[in-house]
Amino acid sequence: MKPHARLSTRLQNVRRSLATQWQAYHQQRQSPGFLRHFSPRFSQHFSQHFGRIRRGICWRRFLKHIVITIAAVGLIRAFAVDWNEVPTWSMAPTIMAGDRIVVNKLAYDLHVPGTGLSLIQWASPLRGDVVVFRSPETGVLMVKRVIGLPGDTVELRGGMIYVNGQRIEYQRIGKRGDWVHRYAESFGDETPHTVLYIPSRPLARYMAPVTVPDDQYFVMGDHRDDSYDSRNFGTVAQSAIRGRVSVIAASFDPDDGMAPRWKRFLLRL
Repeated sequence: MKPHARLSTRLQNVRRSLATQWQAYHQQRQSPGFLRHFSPRFSQHFSQHFGRIRRGICWRRFLKHIVITIAAVGLIRAFAVDWNEVPTWSMAPTIMAGDRIVVNKLAYDLHVPGTGLSLIQWASPLRGDVVVFRSPETGVLMVKRVIGLPGDTVELRGGMIYVNGQRIEYQRIGKRGDWVHRYAESFGDETPHTVLYIPSRPLARYMAPVTVPDDQYFVMGDHRDDSYDSRNFGTVAQSAIRGRVSVIAASFDPDDGMAPRWKRFLLRL
């Protein structure tokens, strides 16, 4: 029997019970002790039938709240804020494998979920932004840093980036004998971020000048010798960009049994 049919049956039973009690009330109202007889029976029938109805209503309200919550979370993730796990080291040390990043999907525009259609745009990625986008080759979600804007000319000389003929600011960090070379890289007024180079396996130290087309962006990983980026698949269309990374919500080390990296929890980029 369907839930609404069961509810209808219970209501009919209650009505019949009330009618019976009402008749008993009229028949016994001349008797001084009728209330002692009427009240217990009425309370018993009321509790029996309305208790079942009340329990059913509570369950329906609970399920309704669950459905509304799931729908709200789905809408938020589709249109406003999403979170993703990063499986690679290509953005180390800024973003490490095992980080759970929060993506602001409203940083630049409003997208139709699952498509590259932008309903309205109010901003564009800036040089230095860390963005999540769909790979031009496979459609897989990737996270990289914006290096070149539309109209820029990007070039690599000895591993160093030149934009429009000007070298990006670099400052060496750590000892020269380290097997990983660390540099503080800065795009003008932007807060410096750390990039990594591995001298023993250089990925690409030189690249001929590339002019970034309109509505396209040149992106690279901060781990310059362990990143598959615009040096390989070319520029990324703005329609493929899904948002800007704003914070690392949580972090778990895949090389240590997914042990929490507490210092990286709620870490702002």
